[in-house]
Amino acid sequence: MNHFAPKLTSFSYHGQLCRQHLAALHFNENVHREVARTKSGNMQYRVVFPKYKSGDDFAVKTVNKPMTFNYVNKLLIATMEMCGQTNGMPTPAPPPLTSGKRKPTKHFHRQKYCSRSPPCFLLSLCTMTMTLLSLCTMTMTLLSLCTMTMTLLSL
Repeated sequence: MNHFAPKLTSFSYHGQLCRQHLAALHFNENVHREVARTKSGNMQYRVVFPKYKSGDDFAVKTVNKPMTFNYVNKLLIATMEMCGQTNGMPTPAPPPLTSGKRKPTKHFHRQKYCSRSPPCFLLSLCTMTMTLLSLCTMTMTLLSLCTMTMTLLSL
């Protein structure tokens, strides 16, 4: 299946469905291949050295006849016959998995984040503290002006 639909590539619903059907056709045609024979009629064998066996361990396996791709011609003929039809795909694609979910707004995200996270609370405290500091600075400035005025009046 990975040969016809690699996992690193994203396919649409119909693309994936077609690739699965193609993999099934390929498997069904090549599942019962005959064993290859030599010119004298004896069965062919090959020696395999599996990774899980160490050293001089080996296995002997039969060689099958090469794969056939006769289903491709039949598929092309069926496709050419279908090209005259404009019905589209026989099965509609299902809706995406996220279609049933509602999408929250940014305001909702911020409100939810700030309700459970201390940084937003600290941010509002910092804003309030900065406001108080600016008020204190203004008060200090007024006090110093009053002090200067009183000094000038006493002269």
